[in-house]
Amino acid sequence: MVNKLQTKKIRISLSTPVLILLSLAIPFYTQDISFGAKLSVEYANYIQGAGFTRGSIISPVLGLDIGNLSSVLKNICFFSARTQGEFLVAGSKNKGFQEMDISLSYNTFLWKFSLTPSVNLNIFPARTNYSDEALPITADFGFSVGFNILDYNMYSIGNFGIYTDHKLDFLTTPGGYIGEIGLYHNHWFANSYARLSSELILDWANRRYNQHYFNLDKTTISNLRAKVSLSYDLCTSCFIEPSLQFNYMLDKALHNQISDLSLFNAGLSFGLIY
Repeated sequence: MVNKLQTKKIRISLSTPVLILLSLAIPFYTQDISFGAKLSVEYANYIQGAGFTRGSIISPVLGLDIGNLSSVLKNICFFSARTQGEFLVAGSKNKGFQEMDISLSYNTFLWKFSLTPSVNLNIFPARTNYSDEALPITADFGFSVGFNILDYNMYSIGNFGIYTDHKLDFLTTPGGYIGEIGLYHNHWFANSYARLSSELILDWANRRYNQHYFNLDKTTISNLRAKVSLSYDLCTSCFIEPSLQFNYMLDKALHNQISDLSLFNAGLSFGLIY
C-alpha cells in the first residue's frame, strides 16, 4: 500500500520538546517530516453504518508524518496525523458538510510487514443512516497488518500484497466491530512518474455493530469492493489521480435495509506534497 502523502521529506534536528518526546519512541537522532494535501472529487461512496451516498462529493485531506521515513534504513517507523472532510455539493439529500475524520496512528514497516495501531474520530454533521436518522459521533481503536508478498523491483510487475484492517468502537457502540481484508497491487511505469494501483477488498461487521446501525441481529459479510487508480506526478511536489471503484452488497438482509445493491464510483484527486 502506498500513500501519496508520504513522499518528500525534510531532515531536521530535534529542537522542540514535542519532537524530543517523539524521539523516545523512534530510535533515531534525527527525524523526517512530510506533509501534504489532497483534494478528491467523486460521484458516490459507501460508508459502513450509512450505506450508499450518491452525488457530487468533494473530499479534502490533510496529512502530517513525523519519524524515520527513509527507505534506505532497515526499518521505517513514524507517527501520522490525518484529517479528512466530505462535502456533498449536488445529488442526494442532506447537501453540505457530511463528515470529518481525524486519525492518529503509529506506522511501523519492518522487512515485508507493516503494523499500524490507530485512534480514529468520526464526526457526521449532516450524514444520516439508511432510515434517515442522524449518525452520532464515533470513535474507535484501529489496527492494521500488511504483508508485502512481492517487492516492486522483482520481475518488473510491481509489488503485490495483502492487508487486514480492524476497528473497535469505544464511544457510540462499545463492542461494535468492523473489519476488512484486501489484496493490493502497484505497478510503476518505466519513467517512474506514473503508478497503476488496484485493490480488492472484503469487509464485515459484527452483531453489535449491525444491531446499532441497521437493526440486524447478526454478523454479516457486508461488502465487496474493487478499485483501480492511476497516479501521475505532474512535478516533484504535486500529482493527479483518477480512480474507479465498484461496490457490491453481499448480505441479503443488509441489502433489504439499504435500497442500493451496488454502487459505481468515479473520482479524480489532486495532491500537493511538501
